[in-house]
Amino acid sequence: MELWGIILAALGVIVAVITLNKTVYSKSKDEKEQLLILIKGAQKLSVELQAKLERLAMEKYSLDQVIFPGVTFEQYIKSLESTRTENLSDEKYEWVKNEKLSDAIIKSMTESIKTQLQALQSLSAEADMKLG
Repeated sequence: MELWGIILAALGVIVAVITLNKTVYSKSKDEKEQLLILIKGAQKLSVELQAKLERLAMEKYSLDQVIFPGVTFEQYIKSLESTRTENLSDEKYEWVKNEKLSDAIIKSMTESIKTQLQALQSLSAEADMKLG
């Protein structure tokens, strides 16, 4: 009878571990999918913003015109390209997609991309207003 108790207890632990693992993995998978969606959205918005800024510089200002204190349109456009290459590239997307990332890294990356998206959206709206 004691042997059955040990076997049942071991089976209970195994079922609990499997259930916990599936629950945690499922949550991480959903958060990772959200991160991948955010990366694609930021990629698209960055490209669109760059096109708007180039159009704005050509139609209403110039590439040498200061857009922010000490930063010209041309410098900011190059900065957008650089940031997209470093942080929003297809290679980075594939790395995130294929790498097993901890919850903390996923959360940190998600927050970073959300911050970038907010800044891109704000600048995009401002560019739209100036393009009229």
